[in-house]
Amino acid sequence: MRNFKENQSFIESSRCPFVILDTTDRKMNVVLLSKGLKEYMGLNDDELKNVIERFKLYPEYFIYNEDLYALRTGLRYVYDHRDEEMRVRFRFHLRQEDPYIWFMSYGQYFNDQEDSYLMLELHNIENEQRELRSALKSSVQSHALLEKILDTTQTNIFWKDNQRRFLGANKAFLQYYGFNSLDDILGKTDEDMGWHNDPGPFKNDEKRVIEYGESTHRVHGRCVIRGQECDIVASKSPLYIDGEIAGLVGSFEDVSAEYRQQAQIQKLNSALETALKNEEKANKAKSEFMARMSHDMRTPLTTIIGLSELALKSESCQDKETMSKIMDASHYLLELINDVLASEKFDSGKMELYEGTWKHDAIMNSIYNIVKPSADRNKHTFILDLEKDVGDIVVDRKWLMQILINILNNAIKYTPDGGRIEWHERIYEEDGKMIMEHQITDNGVGISEEFAKNKLYEPFSQERNPLTKSRTSNGLGLSIVKKAVDMFGGSIVCHSKLHEGTTFVLRIPFTYGESHEEEEKHRVNLEGRRVLICEDVAINAMIVKAMLESVKIDADIAEDGLAGLQKAHQNNYDMILMDMKMPRLDGLKTTQELRRMGYRKPIIALSANTFQEDLENCQKAGMNDFLEKPVTLEKLIEMMEKYVDKEFV
Repeated sequence: MRNFKENQSFIESSRCPFVILDTTDRKMNVVLLSKGLKEYMGLNDDELKNVIERFKLYPEYFIYNEDLYALRTGLRYVYDHRDEEMRVRFRFHLRQEDPYIWFMSYGQYFNDQEDSYLMLELHNIENEQRELRSALKSSVQSHALLEKILDTTQTNIFWKDNQRRFLGANKAFLQYYGFNSLDDILGKTDEDMGWHNDPGPFKNDEKRVIEYGESTHRVHGRCVIRGQECDIVASKSPLYIDGEIAGLVGSFEDVSAEYRQQAQIQKLNSALETALKNEEKANKAKSEFMARMSHDMRTPLTTIIGLSELALKSESCQDKETMSKIMDASHYLLELINDVLASEKFDSGKMELYEGTWKHDAIMNSIYNIVKPSADRNKHTFILDLEKDVGDIVVDRKWLMQILINILNNAIKYTPDGGRIEWHERIYEEDGKMIMEHQITDNGVGISEEFAKNKLYEPFSQERNPLTKSRTSNGLGLSIVKKAVDMFGGSIVCHSKLHEGTTFVLRIPFTYGESHEEEEKHRVNLEGRRVLICEDVAINAMIVKAMLESVKIDADIAEDGLAGLQKAHQNNYDMILMDMKMPRLDGLKTTQELRRMGYRKPIIALSANTFQEDLENCQKAGMNDFLEKPVTLEKLIEMMEKYVDKEFV
């Protein structure tokens, strides 16, 4: 037995009379009783709890005073000699009105030296010892009495001479093996009976008892009973007559059920461990697939969105309406990719908050500027009631914006043209935490009570009614919002009536950040600036180049990292846009080499990989920021204005 806590349930369910003591600091506290000992004492669980508590406070209430000292002495000895077995006799009674009963305790510590748990096996020896002593010293008449006593016990008991030959056994022993009388075993050894496929351990065990006077306790072995191999545990002690070892007395019990249960538990644990490893491999494969899918789908989307944007800005475009539809469809596909990736990361437990200090008003203005054009296209009245002059807040800006944008976009999307959208914000303190409460209300199609109660936040779920069936949705938005709100430790509540409208109330905890004077924002003249585009997909590189040149920024292209190093060495670039995955030399290694060469100007990652770990890897390599593909001209200009003319170590 290796560890008490690992085997607690096995011990507790055993039919053997076990008691487990916690002997930490050499004390004697009862931890649990086996099922067999509880049944023997006639205790139910409520009574047992009371008895354990009283034993902890007043052990002398249960154990005879003189024997209590001997028991404690034995405990101290075995505490210091944990490889040895403790054998102590003591008198015990459960209630004061009951007479004391003699018990023999066999105690042994668990093998794990860090545990201070002692297991005692208790045996009522009063009647057996008295009658056995009397029978051994008396005549033939007392022998009959001994047989009667032995035959009343259910424990399998036997005794042998000093040649290990059977002298006798009780009725339970004979019934266990299926013998009709003692004649079947008298004068025979275990080897003669053929009970053991490997008799060596049993033979050596009994020789130690007879030759050296040692006692053995619950030694495990395998025994063949009527053609079936069973697990037994046997205890044996020397039999003394007139001070000489005349043989041995032993007992055993069948523990096949317990060992089968233990083997089954080990098998189930092994199967569970294998299943967990397989699940881990499957999750890893899924994550790798999602990352590849993200990159491979964003790369052509970069081309489609980039060409569409250039076409819409071109005066020579003949069909801007078609281009606009292509642009809208591409952005919807990009939104779908982002939602699927986010949902996968939430399910795998890899999504984390990355908090920073941000201007509250700037975040809310950014959200408003993103959703307002959609509301205007649908001719909605947009009511805005936000807190002003809140200052700096510490929050995950990306996910706070994503939550509010998703809810606002849903309100806009599912409200018929000419509807009304209201966005109210309230900031207050609750239980020592600052709470940012956002209430977003629309008078749109609404949600049925059943759907709101049972399916609102389930992935890929969407309620269908005549007003919503033509709307495009992947059914992931609210599922992601709910998981993100939970990640913040906040809450989301929905109040809605079908065909009347919906109100979402979001509560997000946050903390205030240290206030910093906001830098005065000024327009930077980008005309004539030089940018190097390191990008291995030629069409995407040409699109970014065309975008930059449309605002009179000079741009060169390097088809891989090595070409990028050569051009950066030969020319003075104001900024480098660096793709992450390129042949010969990837973006991370190219950036590290550029910084080693002494390039101090900004390097911006330009990648279809959008996981947080990708951003962190870019920063570690020496990049200054991250542009997610597909890239727009607006984002390029914003990045240029933010970093141009700055130098970095």
